Amino acid sequence: MQQSVRFFVSHIRTPPSRAMTEEQFNILTVPLYDKMYACALMLLRENDAAADCVQDTLVRLWENRSRLAAIEKPEGYCITAVKRQALDVIRRRGRMPAAEIEISNIDIPGIHTPSELMETRDDLRLACSLMERLAPRQREVVELSALKGLDNAEICEATGLNDENVRVLLSRGRSRLRELFRKALGN
Repeated sequence: MQQSVRFFVSHIRTPPSRAMTEEQFNILTVPLYDKMYACALMLLRENDAAADCVQDTLVRLWENRSRLAAIEKPEGYCITAVKRQALDVIRRRGRMPAAEIEISNIDIPGIHTPSELMETRDDLRLACSLMERLAPRQREVVELSALKGLDNAEICEATGLNDENVRVLLSRGRSRLRELFRKALGN
């Protein structure tokens, strides 16, 4: 990974005045590459797309390195930049990739017995299958909130919806899921 960052930087010329040098840029970004990649992969769920996202982010960071040199917390800035780049990719695609949850590997806090764990995992499997019955926009917003952990502002950014629409879709999606869950369990 370190070589790709160095290769990439060495092929871009003409640094602006008072900007970071190539060496300073590499000192900052090379150690962050894995974190940036993990962030992009979490959102995009595709190795190639995540790698492309990180490279695009590095290009933007390099082009704006004069600003980057003045940032107080450059690590957080770089992670936020890759997250926004990934959200832009999602927005351009027009949808979120389908949620893929490996329920058997989920560690659930507060569960102590194997039977409780099995029951909770069964409930999670059921909830995931019921999400497929939601309207596409509801499903997308609920997945972004529940599975990706995005807040409403980030969901607005990822989907292009306004805050009120996101709140309504989340509320209706969750209500519909509760209704479907009760029906599935016979309550």
